[in-house]
Amino acid sequence: MNRIILIGNGFDLANGLKTSYKHFIDNFWEQKKDSVENYFNERRERQYRDNDIEVNNLIGSTSKFHYNAEGECGYERFIHSLSRSRIQGNMRVINKFLKHISEKNSLQSWVDIEEEYYALLVQCAKDQQSVRKEKLIELNREFESIKKYLIEYLIEEEKKNICTKDTIVDKIYSSFNKRDFMTEINVTDPERILFLNFNYTTTNIRHSFSWEANKILYENIHIHGRLEDSRNPVIFGYGDETGQEYAMIENLNDNDFLENMKSIKYLETDNYKQLSNFIDSDNYQIFIFGHSCGKSDRTLLKILFEHKNCISIKVFYYKPDEKDNFSDIIRNISRHFSDKTMMRRKVVNKKYSETLL
Repeated sequence: MNRIILIGNGFDLANGLKTSYKHFIDNFWEQKKDSVENYFNERRERQYRDNDIEVNNLIGSTSKFHYNAEGECGYERFIHSLSRSRIQGNMRVINKFLKHISEKNSLQSWVDIEEEYYALLVQCAKDQQSVRKEKLIELNREFESIKKYLIEYLIEEEKKNICTKDTIVDKIYSSFNKRDFMTEINVTDPERILFLNFNYTTTNIRHSFSWEANKILYENIHIHGRLEDSRNPVIFGYGDETGQEYAMIENLNDNDFLENMKSIKYLETDNYKQLSNFIDSDNYQIFIFGHSCGKSDRTLLKILFEHKNCISIKVFYYKPDEKDNFSDIIRNISRHFSDKTMMRRKVVNKKYSETLL
């Protein structure tokens, strides 16, 4: 029997990489602040403009921005610091998608950004035909811009070259626990381990002596691509082709609507084929490490979870304080099962589940 380690953004966060949506967007607006501030301090022009924003210097003065407001997202801090500065500037966000996601303070993960993109795509599809194409081109262009900024940010963050924490390594190579299965199992340790990585970053997973002694075979699949890898480029988009809205989009017969669909992008590499071969080869248990299991990856997760060879799904949840995210992950998992009885037989209950750290 095999094991799949399903790796999401929470895995990187647990190992010390600042790769959350909040980290990215706060850094983005911090960089914008520096650019605007330096521009007005070095030039006499009364307007700053780039591909994303336009800022007017209303009184022509220069000064350091006040940027110490706590409890605000990066976008809010930028707006407030601009109004409190001596230039008394006002700003217009040119990139509408950037403004949309910056104002969504509740967003916490890349899945959320992808879902926001899809929601706007569906709105665009419902628009009148006379304006639909123009809005679509603009949305895809702006989404591509965010993807570019994201990649640039993650490349810098990945340079930290962080290794997996020992407590997580111990869970990866742990023996099978019979309590995790509804049926009897006659094996102790996994024969093969697949690291199915939904992140674009690469965290070094250290291999313990026990792993070397047991000769467990392991494989890595970056299903959404890797940073700076032309043979496995980054896939950033939406991956639910099961709903009525997707069918409506397909029926528009406009390929630009499918430009950022993951299920199509999967065919540009052999990652999906490798994954299919693995899950068809033997029974497997899934460990969920830091993946929210949101709708943005429904097409792929549904195949993984409902496959006849999947006999157990174990969630390693996050517990920063008294409240944890176990229930949220389970609710997301349930959306990928057509047969809820099957879900309850496969998903390990909270009593036998563990925290990631």
